[in-house]
Amino acid sequence: MENIITEYPMFFTATILEWKKLLVPDKYKDIIVNSLRFLVQKNRIILNALVTMPDCYRLF
Repeated sequence: MENIITEYPMFFTATILEWKKLLVPDKYKDIIVNSLRFLVQKNRIILNALVTMPDCYRLF
């Protein structure tokens, strides 16, 4: 029997309008990290990697 892949890895990038450096204070990055942590703990998403930069973040 063949293995059928039903899930594919995704890549997501969110960029802040006009490349403003809104994620410089850790408190704003913490909001994103805590939200993603909640989703992972509730098995709503599978997160392989997170990259945060001052003006965007990426999910793998």
